Amino acid sequence: MESDFCDRPPTAEDALRIGYIDHENADTWVTLAESKAWNWQQGCMLQWLGPDYECYVIFNDRRDGRFVSIIIDMENKETVSQGPAVYAVHPNG
Repeated sequence: MESDFCDRPPTAEDALRIGYIDHENADTWVTLAESKAWNWQQGCMLQWLGPDYECYVIFNDRRDGRFVSIIIDMENKETVSQGPAVYAVHPNG
């Protein structure tokens, strides 16, 4: 996760960038999405989603005034909005 600031609490308008470091491409940052549902202590609850932990990530966002969870397919970068926000996910997904 990446933000443009670190000296104040985030507001509802502050977006956090979600991504990864591509070690096969000179350690460049690759942005996957943004989240407006995060804090400094827990981020946006970004987690790998099992049971196949290399294919999907899940995180929280705020959309249309509601807290939701978002799943990203790491292969094709497609996103799906999935019900309410999450705190933890069972290991089997």
